[in-house]
Amino acid sequence: MYGSKVSFSNGEVTFINPLMPSGLPIHEWLMLKQFSKYKSAPSLPILRRGQHYKLHFDFDATPAGSVYFIIIFYNKNGTKLSTEIVKSNSITIQYPDEAYAYKIKMMNAASTSLIFRCLTITEMTHQDDLEYKSMRVTKIDDNQYGNDRINVIIAEPSDTYPTISNDFLKLFGHVWLVERWMDDDIKENIKQLKDDLQSQDTLTAINLISYGSKSNVFATYVAQHLDCKVYRTSHEDDDLKEWLTEHVPGNNELKDTNVEFYFKEEQDNHLNYMSRLMNPVRFLDYLDVSKLNGGEVNET
Repeated sequence: MYGSKVSFSNGEVTFINPLMPSGLPIHEWLMLKQFSKYKSAPSLPILRRGQHYKLHFDFDATPAGSVYFIIIFYNKNGTKLSTEIVKSNSITIQYPDEAYAYKIKMMNAASTSLIFRCLTITEMTHQDDLEYKSMRVTKIDDNQYGNDRINVIIAEPSDTYPTISNDFLKLFGHVWLVERWMDDDIKENIKQLKDDLQSQDTLTAINLISYGSKSNVFATYVAQHLDCKVYRTSHEDDDLKEWLTEHVPGNNELKDTNVEFYFKEEQDNHLNYMSRLMNPVRFLDYLDVSKLNGGEVNET
């Protein structure tokens, strides 16, 4: 970039260009490279499909928050599969099952100076995954019907049941899966999810989808702060509902939400004690997915 000052010292790279326009990449890392074009080897490791990884960016930007990162996943034919925008120093991702390659771009957002030290990618073991204490959002774009509608599935908290697979998520088109939202700080997780959704400028519709007693309460509460529709079951966790009322600011000034109950408890054919032992994700089978995508069903 013309006018940039770049220096290297003690394992740090200092980048200064106060005139650089926002929205331009400062640097990018590639998993695949043509040696004849770049004259260098790829700078990113090959990742395993379906595996979780923790990415940590060690850097300092001035002013704070003026640098962010974009992770882009590609199909085998080179088309974009999905993207992940990172506005913090660390994120945990699941490498998509359909991904063939990926790259990471460091983006400018009115930065005047930057000190970058390293990018670390760590594969998470099963035990790491269980001990991971932060909300996780898996994002899958859909190029078939466009990305103007988004379906946000709020996972029911559980260390017993397996997470929802990417193959199942593909039925929902442009979808985010929100997991571990009860870990760490629920108030901060609500704010993070709300801000993340509101930053998606191209969205014309947001659908929040839940299927368990806790996720129903969380989704309904998040919806009070967004222009969206909630698809949920009738199950509710009274303790969580009371906690949100007492601890999350603004709960006494909530507006009406657009809520549709796609399954009610009296429809459950299983005995009450048996139903509690079964994975509540089964209730999603009662949801008419075509309603979520403007009458279309993603069959890819």
